[in-house]
Amino acid sequence: MKILIADDHPLVIAGLRGQVALLDAAAETLVARSLWEVCELISVHPDLALVLLDFRMPGMEGVASVRRVVDLVPTAPVVVVSAHHGATFPADLAAAGAAGLIPKNVSEPVVVAALRQVLAGQRYFPAALFAMKVAAEEDAAPGDELPLATRLATLTPREREVLDHLATGLSNKGIARLVGCSDATVKVHVKAILKKLDAPSRAVVAAMVKAV
Repeated sequence: MKILIADDHPLVIAGLRGQVALLDAAAETLVARSLWEVCELISVHPDLALVLLDFRMPGMEGVASVRRVVDLVPTAPVVVVSAHHGATFPADLAAAGAAGLIPKNVSEPVVVAALRQVLAGQRYFPAALFAMKVAAEEDAAPGDELPLATRLATLTPREREVLDHLATGLSNKGIARLVGCSDATVKVHVKAILKKLDAPSRAVVAAMVKAV
């Protein structure tokens, strides 16, 4: 498997190399430090399995550049790696054809799980970012029902991490392995998520998140 890491920060490149190694020890990693190098490497290596694309490196001009890369490599998913988390950012990237968004501040297990999900043909956009998107688009619900954005904002960072995995259909055991805690602890977090989001089941929670 051949993976292109596109970033101009040495520490980020080193971190992503390590995470790719956890994903597949035999994976070959290529590195580009600008959009121009990305385009050149894609032309030389048409067999790429995945592109990890920094949103702020030299040559990038916003979402239009993401679309350009997606068009250049139609056979491989493009995942944006960024510290930028604007309200409409996930939706804009999805519209440009990106397969996912990985914030630069997430933990290593989350990155590896996200990459596995994308390579399996799914998309990955963190549930923690949905609150901002919903808040930017939705008016307060009638009556006493709290808007979804308000309910999502009440989740703790660990609950948001669990929610990201819950939305993909993982079991408590699978989530526990990724976040580094016991099955019982995950069960407590899931119970808290259901209560805070006013959802009757984890399936309903997953549907709520995917519908945003």
